Amino acid sequence: MERFKVLSPLALPAGSLVALSDAQAAVRRHAIEPVKGTKAQYKASAELSFKAGEVLGLHQPNLKVLANVLQPMAAGHGAQAVTA
Repeated sequence: MERFKVLSPLALPAGSLVALSDAQAAVRRHAIEPVKGTKAQYKASAELSFKAGEVLGLHQPNLKVLANVLQPMAAGHGAQAVTA
């Protein structure tokens, strides 16, 4: 999964695969299901919203559509979520 910093409010549809910190997962526990055999990876069962400044992992993001909303993180950076 690629890691990104959210630049402006973002909503991801149900079915999206995301990597979240423990704190992010706790807040969204009503809208996510853990992916078996992985650590900190979830499938959205409902729309997920993120604030500017948060860091998350996305599986195969559509970068053309999300280019103005997400900033790619360098490898090894952004392991912890940043809360706004």
